[in-house]
Amino acid sequence: MHVQKTFHIIVASGIVIGSSCMPLLLTYAADGQAVASQPDDPRAVAAPPDLDPVAFEKWVIKTRHEIDAARQEPSAITDAILKRLKDGPYVTDKAVMCGIGGWTAYEGWLAQRASGKKNNNYDRTIAMIDKVSALLYGRPWLMAQLQIKKAKLYNVEGDCSEAIAVRQTANTELESLYEKVSTHYIDNMTILGQLLYSQGKKKEAENVFLDVLSYPWYLTKSPTMQVLRDRYVQAGRGLIDCRRGNLHALQGTFFVPASLDKLGPYLNEALVEAGGKPREGLLPAVDEEVLKSSGKPKP
Repeated sequence: MHVQKTFHIIVASGIVIGSSCMPLLLTYAADGQAVASQPDDPRAVAAPPDLDPVAFEKWVIKTRHEIDAARQEPSAITDAILKRLKDGPYVTDKAVMCGIGGWTAYEGWLAQRASGKKNNNYDRTIAMIDKVSALLYGRPWLMAQLQIKKAKLYNVEGDCSEAIAVRQTANTELESLYEKVSTHYIDNMTILGQLLYSQGKKKEAENVFLDVLSYPWYLTKSPTMQVLRDRYVQAGRGLIDCRRGNLHALQGTFFVPASLDKLGPYLNEALVEAGGKPREGLLPAVDEEVLKSSGKPKP
């Protein structure tokens, strides 16, 4: 005999549906279909099935649609998210943002039902963002997304000072992430260009080096700036190597002034090899003290 497995999700709510004030119970069958019913005991503790991260994300999205349609608070979803974050099973960014978005939609609907006006109070959504954020160590991108959403809600509430403070927190997360991603991206691109060049694919390598050289490393902070400057120099040398023998291309090659102490002599060498003249101003700066002690005339 086939026995159908079901999972029960209690959606706590004080909202009256029809003539009943009992919380809605979403019963999930093994085939993933949901059936709404009233539980015998509304105090019963229920949890979603033990799903892998992808399946859990799908469950969150599906349940969110059903709860939104029933005008219920999304506590079942966010409780499940909080439990997984505490217990260790991975929760995707999309699942978290979907769950938080459920509270925003629910509070908006409550205000619309009560006064017919747009909601400007999202205290419960903000409180849930704080609960989730406390469990997100090591996830700066998701943390930043939540803080940005929180700042938007403070804007809606008219609390500009809180919105500013929260956006500053988000910027701290994003700045750290930006520097890490930029460093890895530029490092990977530089090595990719070198590999392409070693395989004789000069045109492809040249395009990669040009991408690296277009990155404004001089606007970053230390020590990231020094790392990215080193990659800029490596990419610059790679570009010069790709253009060796092509005088016209070499004459159209320029670099930011802060790199000329490294790239200037290398470029001039390639210009002379190609039958051109060295470009003035590309020699390293002369140390006057060293010059005096050597007894050599100033060039």
